[in-house]
Parts: sequence; C-alpha cells; structure tokens
Amino acid sequence: SAIRAGWLTTAVGRIRRKQKRWFVLHPSGLYFFKTEGVGSQLPQAAAMGSDWKGVLYKGAVQGLDWGDSKKDFWLSLRTSDGRETHLSTPEESCRGEWLKVLFDWVGWECRAPPGTSPPSTAEASKAAASAAAAKLLAPA
Repeated sequence: SAIRAGWLTTAVGRIRRKQKRWFVLHPSGLYFFKTEGVGSQLPQAAAMGSDWKGVLYKGAVQGLDWGDSKKDFWLSLRTSDGRETHLSTPEESCRGEWLKVLFDWVGWECRAPPGTSPPSTAEASKAAASAAAAKLLAPA
C-alpha cells in the first residue's frame, strides 16, 4: 500500500516542460502517473497502463536536496545513474511533508525539520569539508 500520494510538478519531455503528476510513494519506489488516484495498489509494471509515467526505485536514490524559488518550493532526488528528478509544489508545508516521508523511506536522518529552509546538500558538503580541513590543519 502507498505511504503517501499527491500532486507535484515535475519537468517532463525533451523541452523539460513543467507538468503536474500524481506521485505515489510505495515501499518499492516513487511512482508517477498522469491522473489522480492511480497507484494506491500498484499492479505489476506491465499492467500499469499508459497512465503510468515512471518510477524512481528506492535503492537507486543517492541524494535528496531541497530549496525555494520565487514561485514554489522544490525538492530534488538524485539517482545512482546521475539523473536528477526535480519536484515542486506551491506550498512549503506540502514540500515538508514529502521530505519527511522521503527521508524515512530511504532510511536517512532529516537534516532539518520539514517546513524549514535548510542548507542545500552542496552547502552541507562544503561545511563538512571545511570542518575536516580545519581538523587536519589544527596543531596537534
């Protein structure tokens, strides 16, 4: 059964046009569809039909980042093949709820409370690298 489901906007196609998709977080993956309500009980992939638009499998997710733009609140999932899937919503609370369940789903600790604007993964990596360099350069 689904862990969470709801509408999010993502870039699709070669032109990367933003379109709303119905996302369903299932223990096996994050599935997305053209229409609402599909996917609460996921059938075999071959039986999903033309409404099914894609899936990000849990084991492939390598990174999760988020931030704000002038128009929306976004999150981005990076997979082991280097692809990034950008999702957005006009509501910060919606993004926070998705972040919480996605962090739980992949088994990672959330770096900041959902609904806040934490540092990006790149900023956190820079901070960790700076701290490691400071330890290396510190007198013994």
